[in-house]
Amino acid sequence: MCQKAAVEFRPLRCITELPSYLITQVKDLDIDVELYRAAIALSIQDGGLLYGLYCSDKLLGFLWCQLDPIENRLFVNCYSIDKSLWHTKEHIRCLIKLIEWLKTMLSVHKVAWFTTRPALYRRLGFKESKRVLMEA
Repeated sequence: MCQKAAVEFRPLRCITELPSYLITQVKDLDIDVELYRAAIALSIQDGGLLYGLYCSDKLLGFLWCQLDPIENRLFVNCYSIDKSLWHTKEHIRCLIKLIEWLKTMLSVHKVAWFTTRPALYRRLGFKESKRVLMEA
C-alpha cells in the first residue's frame, strides 16, 4: 500500500510503459490492448495528455485525457488504477489536484468523463451531467 507522500501523477511519454492489465481491467472496455495503445499514441500526437500515477516510483495507474476545444472542456478518456489503490483516498486526492491544475493550465471550464461508478463520484462531490450516453 502507498503512503500519502508517495502517490503522484507524472506525465507519461511512452505508452509502452503502460501495463496491459491497467487497460484490460477497465469495465465495459472490450478491445485489443495494442489497438488501445495506438489510439492513445495518436491522441498524444494531437495534443492528448497521458499521466501515470506512481507510488514509490512504481506505475500503478494512468489518466488519459484530451482537450475538447468546441466545449472548452477536458474530456477524460480513461482513468485506471491498480486494485491495491481502489479503497484508498490518496489516488482521488491526487486526481482532483491534477484535474484542478489542468483546468487552470488549459483554461477550461469543466472536465467530463464516462463512468460505470456514478455513485462513487457523486459521493466525492462531482456533479452528474444532464447528458446521458445512448447506444444503438
